[in-house]
Amino acid sequence: MQKVGPSRTSEGPIFEKSIYDKWLNVNEAANYLGRSPRAVYNLVHRKQVIAHKLGGRLAFRAKELDRAFVKKVW
Repeated sequence: MQKVGPSRTSEGPIFEKSIYDKWLNVNEAANYLGRSPRAVYNLVHRKQVIAHKLGGRLAFRAKELDRAFVKKVW
């Protein structure tokens, strides 16, 4: 029996998802932001970052974390 894996299609090679497309848990989000997990919970509580509930746990998108900390210049 042959092992079946990802292959190239007419759309091009299959690329691994970037961190922007992945869901991050609290520890990964804390590492991404350079803060502690407790600080991330505090940011969520103060509604300074967008958090989603997946399976009863908080989940984050890196692009949403970036948006929360990008300074708006007008």
